[in-house]
Amino acid sequence: MARLKNLGLLLIGVIIGWSAAMFYLYPPRDSSSAGSWVQAIGSIVAICVAIFLSVEDKRQAAAVRRRELAEQRRADNEAKDRALTQLYMLAERAFQCVNNFRESLRAAQGEPPFVDVENIWDIHQKLLCVPTYALSSVNSARAFVLSDLLASFRGNLEAINATAGGRDLWHPRNPRWFKLARRLSSIKRQIEIDIRERGLQLPAWTAAE
Repeated sequence: MARLKNLGLLLIGVIIGWSAAMFYLYPPRDSSSAGSWVQAIGSIVAICVAIFLSVEDKRQAAAVRRRELAEQRRADNEAKDRALTQLYMLAERAFQCVNNFRESLRAAQGEPPFVDVENIWDIHQKLLCVPTYALSSVNSARAFVLSDLLASFRGNLEAINATAGGRDLWHPRNPRWFKLARRLSSIKRQIEIDIRERGLQLPAWTAAE
């Protein structure tokens, strides 16, 4: 845009210079030629003003467009940050939920422990509401994986409760629950890396982990 402005000023300068040269070479000699020169000068001034206004309008329009683009980029980045933070918080909740479940298994000593199935379902439902359009394709996939893992976890618990599953299912070292916790931990850590790369702060209650 600065180049266009300079070009416009150069064009105005050329017109004024050419007009001055013509006036010097062909000065008015009578009232008729003087009137013609006045009319010509008025036309030249009008042309120069039109060029200047056109360049200025384009400059202002470009400035407005730059501001709009900057605001849009800022809004997009804020939406991405919110979505990524929301995903991380839900991954953290899911991981803590499974960890608490495993702790309750150890405390129950082989008996069916109390499981807050509604909390698991709440996390699952909130994962479905995460605006994945604001996430990268990788984190969108992670959100779907988390949702599937929690839905499967909830389904397993409900099925086990309904059929009074065997005691081996409630063993603290059952590989099913260990693998689930390990997978959730891996996903959570990957999201955490993305958060740090974006320069975001982890929530205070998770940053010390």
